[in-house]
Amino acid sequence: MADVFAEVDEVMRQEKMAKFWHENKVFIIGFIAGTIILTGLVSGFRSWNYAVKVKQTNVVLDLIENPEFPKGFLADELNLRDNAEAVTLLLAANAHQSAGEKQQARALFDQLASNSGAHEDLRMLGLLMGVRLLDMDEKQQASSDVLLEKLLPLLKDQNSPWHAYARMEAAVIERHMAGNFDAAQEHLNFIQDTQNIPETMRQKARALSALYRIEADKAIKDKAS
Repeated sequence: MADVFAEVDEVMRQEKMAKFWHENKVFIIGFIAGTIILTGLVSGFRSWNYAVKVKQTNVVLDLIENPEFPKGFLADELNLRDNAEAVTLLLAANAHQSAGEKQQARALFDQLASNSGAHEDLRMLGLLMGVRLLDMDEKQQASSDVLLEKLLPLLKDQNSPWHAYARMEAAVIERHMAGNFDAAQEHLNFIQDTQNIPETMRQKARALSALYRIEADKAIKDKAS
């Protein structure tokens, strides 16, 4: 008797499956075909994307291995993707800086900072270096408020790898341009008190802080006399 019931259940299951298939076969076939096509497209895109990355990496390597680099370098003419272009700008700017060509280096750092599609850490490094490479006359023309405003994205982001460097630059601007000793010390104190900052930078901050204190004490004594 049990076998009869089992056979009836099996027949009913097969009939339900047949009915389900008949009512939904177009959707099922479409879903399977779509999945196969999508998988093929994703695989094809990954293959194409990898090939483009390899090609652009080779372009960058050929460029920087050229003995003339960065002479005549124009990033816009290379048609590189944002991050590849950003790295190339960084390398070219560094080459100009090493050669003592600060104006050319700063122009490339500024171009890097304005590349909205590049990785944020690269853009922020361009921003920082663009400010650091200004000579004192240019900084005076720009005014302390303008320079501090440019550094603000880095000063607000303590997770940025360039945050402490921006603090150091802001301290110099506050002290030597704005004449704001307290604001300069605040930046330097942050660097000294933060453990995950390179020791060489903390030492530099301590030395600069001590120098500013000596200058402040001397100013007070000069006023008193």
